[in-house]
Amino acid sequence: MRTMWSTIQTLWKKNGFGWDDNLKMITCDAKTYREGVMAHRKHAEFLNKKIEMYD
Repeated sequence: MRTMWSTIQTLWKKNGFGWDDNLKMITCDAKTYREGVMAHRKHAEFLNKKIEMYD
């Protein structure tokens, strides 16, 4: 859980990433997604997908 939260916070701090409070997910455009996943493949599971246990 701690590792997951650390990854989420890392993504929030980067340019090009946003947060959708209604959907509870980190959002980004296609270019930012490709660049982010290419640099850090483990981040893919948190990008543009609902974070189930956020609340």
